[in-house]
Amino acid sequence: MSMKFTPNFVELPTEILYCILDQINTQDILFSFRNVCTHFYAITNTYNRYKIHFTSTSSKSDIHRICRMIKPENVISFFLISTCTALDGIELFLSLIDISQFTRLKLLDLFNISHCDLHKILQHITTNFMHMPLSLKITFRDSNNDDTIELLLSAIAQSRIRKLFLENISDKIYQMLCSSQCTLETLVIQSCTHKQLCGILDHLPNLQSFSSNYYMMNTDDQIVLPTLCKQLTSLTLRSCTMLMDQLESLLSLTTSLVYLHIVSYFSTFDFLQHLSKWEHFICDKLPLLKHFKFYVHIKDYPYEKIKDIEHIINSFRTSFWIEQKLWYVACKYIKNSTRTDIALYSPSDSSIDFPDGLLPGILSCSTVTVTTKNDDLCNSRITWSVRLNVSKMIDAINSNQLSQPTHQIVNNITHLALDIDWPIDSFDLLSTLIDFSKLTEIWLFLSRHHYFDSFTMELLLNLARNVRTIGISYDDDSTQITEDMRLVLCRQIEQLKVKTMDFGSMKLTLESMKNMSSVTFVSHRGSTISWTDMIKWLNQTGRAFSQSNDCRSLQVWLDQNS
Repeated sequence: MSMKFTPNFVELPTEILYCILDQINTQDILFSFRNVCTHFYAITNTYNRYKIHFTSTSSKSDIHRICRMIKPENVISFFLISTCTALDGIELFLSLIDISQFTRLKLLDLFNISHCDLHKILQHITTNFMHMPLSLKITFRDSNNDDTIELLLSAIAQSRIRKLFLENISDKIYQMLCSSQCTLETLVIQSCTHKQLCGILDHLPNLQSFSSNYYMMNTDDQIVLPTLCKQLTSLTLRSCTMLMDQLESLLSLTTSLVYLHIVSYFSTFDFLQHLSKWEHFICDKLPLLKHFKFYVHIKDYPYEKIKDIEHIINSFRTSFWIEQKLWYVACKYIKNSTRTDIALYSPSDSSIDFPDGLLPGILSCSTVTVTTKNDDLCNSRITWSVRLNVSKMIDAINSNQLSQPTHQIVNNITHLALDIDWPIDSFDLLSTLIDFSKLTEIWLFLSRHHYFDSFTMELLLNLARNVRTIGISYDDDSTQITEDMRLVLCRQIEQLKVKTMDFGSMKLTLESMKNMSSVTFVSHRGSTISWTDMIKWLNQTGRAFSQSNDCRSLQVWLDQNS
């Protein structure tokens, strides 16, 4: 008879305990974990990866306790928020510790910093970090003066600051960076012009990584780099005014790039078409590029032409994109009363699952299955998810805001979400827009004033006979599934998804569902409520469950024999 061995948590190797502590905030480590036993107490004394966060909610007593309990050489990062009080976290922190003792400090993050507080910190950096590599992140409280910028650059030049992250800082920083002896390797800034970027790349010979959250490029901007920027290996540019010919001219001079991330808001379809033909450009100009991410957003793209985007996506299905580089693409289409936009992007830029990636309105579409390494390049098909409001679409047609549809929205729709604020009275219109035989999952977003009856549900499932997953979401975060509705669902549906965190609704749903494989509860995006009470009840009742990595869903497995 085999015995199942369950290791004692206290007996875990120190290296594993360190990895666990990496996921816990410092207060919980010192005020809770430390007090469990003498072994854990000793572990907290030797643990050398502390990340300290002092925010506006940190009490003075907690700051005193933490500074007293932690050995300075065991701290690798500080996050400090400056307030407007007479004795805020930064001033109190500096009065309690000797910053020169933090010999393993790698990151100093200063948020909402004032000129006075920054001067105090920079004086310590200049004095004590001349031989230690350090990353410095600063978010300024207000506009900057020349004295502050000069002190900042002096600290960079005299210390070993290799990574600099700046927000809310004046344009003069660019001029002074280009005239200083900075040895920066990483620079992340809030905004810059094309001319400023060229100056930075030209005057910072050690710069390996650059990122700007708002990159401004004018039509008459010229590339002014006199030589190749062979030291630059990482470049991130987010822009509302990016022009393809100027972008290619710039990238032609950064031939050593390994990582490239481009975000182009309010772009043109020509920009996207040109991007889809970048295979030769990358091979010729960026031979070392391993990681390429992009997001291209196009305004005013009519939904009648949505099929054209499939030709663009197919341009990214060549062996170069999906076999050699493993670079995949996804597509999102947005249509409501005020917007008609389309976006093509790297899937890693968006981890939002169906249906949350689709916006409510008349119509919203996105690809469900994107290019993958296992695609058959000759027979690959694009599948789509669609969210629509039939009532609003009928109103738009009747008011001549939208032409009467005569064909399907797109081919191969597998996921459908319906916003229902009025009884569905036109399955004929839905059948024109969608091939129900290809659907595998349907979500129903129900207003609090509308009751989705079992008869309508049966009509819907009779049309969509291959659907095995149904999702339901009510406006008021409570879902009540009646007995006749349960009977209809259980005849065809294998998995039920319910968007709710209401403890009572979740219990009633589980107790009424039978002959299904699982029920998944999904939190509303931005919800601050946890699954604590539900998990406790599931453990007490002996039900098997799993929680998603992002903690946004809880899947409960059902005993189909019950």
